[in-house]
Amino acid sequence: MTILEYPVHVHDLNVKDPYILADPVSEKYYLYANKFKCGVTPKDRKGTGNTFYAMESVDLVHWSNPILVFEQNDFWASEDYTAPEVHYYKEKYYLISSFSAPGKLRRCQALVADNPLGPFVPFGKPLTPPAWQCMDGTLYVDREGAPWLVFAHDWVQVFDGQICAIRLADDLSEPVSDPIILFRGSEAPWGDDFVYSTDEGGGAARAPWVHRMKDGGLVILWTNCTPYGYAVGIAKSLSDEIYGPWQQYDKPVYALDGAHASLFRRFGDGMLMMPLHHIGRDGPGIRTIIEEVEEYNGLIEIVNEFTGNWWESIGGHPIAYRGQGPCKDEPTFSKLENYGGMFARRRRVTKWAMAPETKFKKGKIATRD
Repeated sequence: MTILEYPVHVHDLNVKDPYILADPVSEKYYLYANKFKCGVTPKDRKGTGNTFYAMESVDLVHWSNPILVFEQNDFWASEDYTAPEVHYYKEKYYLISSFSAPGKLRRCQALVADNPLGPFVPFGKPLTPPAWQCMDGTLYVDREGAPWLVFAHDWVQVFDGQICAIRLADDLSEPVSDPIILFRGSEAPWGDDFVYSTDEGGGAARAPWVHRMKDGGLVILWTNCTPYGYAVGIAKSLSDEIYGPWQQYDKPVYALDGAHASLFRRFGDGMLMMPLHHIGRDGPGIRTIIEEVEEYNGLIEIVNEFTGNWWESIGGHPIAYRGQGPCKDEPTFSKLENYGGMFARRRRVTKWAMAPETKFKKGKIATRD
C-alpha cells in the first residue's frame, strides 16, 4: 500500500450514516454512501439516476477515492438511497438501503454483487411493508440460520418511532412473515429531561444494529433524538433472540450528538469498532467517527476515539490512535444551567457530566451521574 493509492485520511471522512464492511474475503474495509464529499469521485459514469459509491481501506486510516458500485438506470427507486449497508451472506454481497420514488413510500430493498465493489444490481422485492414508511434496514441471522431484516418504522408516520423485524426468505429476495414491533422510541429510559419527545410521549427510533455478544446475549444499538442532539442507546433481548422482549438500558452508549452506530471487528487484533457520525451543527459539520469499544457486563463501552475527529466536532483531546500512557490533563466541565441550546426550556435541574466547551459548541452531555 502507498499513500497515493489511498489518498483520503480518516480524519477527513464526513460521511453521514457511515457503515464499514470488514470484508472477510479480502480482509479490507469498505465504506459505502450515496455520495461522498471527500476524495475525488470518478466522472466516467455511463448510467443515469442515483448512485452508490464505496471507499476502500486496508488500515482504517488511509482510504481510496470513491469508487462507483451502483447506478440506478431502470431500477424503480429514484429517491432517498440512504444509509446503505453491505453484508457478506452465503458468498454474495448484499447492499441494503432505503429507497423511494414519487408516489411511493420509503422501503428497504437489497442489491447484490459478487464482490464488495460491485457492480451491484437490483435483487428481489422490497423487504418492508408497502404501506409503511421505513428506513435503516440491517441484516440479522438468528441462531438457526434464518435471516431477518431489522429496520425503523419512521416516526413521521407512526409518531412514536418503532424498531421492527421481519423474517426474510433464505436468499433475501422477499419477506416471508409479518413484521413485529420490537420496541418504540419512547421506551428509552434516559431521563425525562433527556429524551426529546412531545408531551404525548412520542419519540424517534432509528438506525438499529443487532450484535451477538461473546456471552451469547443479543443487543441492539439504536439512535434516538434528545434535547442535546442525537444519542445511541442499547437494548438487550431477554430471550437472547430477535423477538425479545427487549430491555432498554438507562444510559446511552454515546450521547454527544452522534447517530447511526454499527459494529465490526478490526483485522489483526479483533478489536470491536463502532463507526457513527457526529452532526456538528454549530461547527465543522458532519464528521465520521470510529470508536474502539469493548463488551463489558452485557453493555458496549467506548474505550478510545480512533479517528481524531473528536476535537474538531465536539471537544476533547485529538487522539488518532490509542495512547501509550494515561492523559494527565484535567478536563474543564460546563454547567448545565448555562446551556443555551434550542431545547434548553425542556430541561430540569440535574447533575450531568459535560464535555469540554469548544469554539463550536457549548458543553454537551456525556453521561449522567
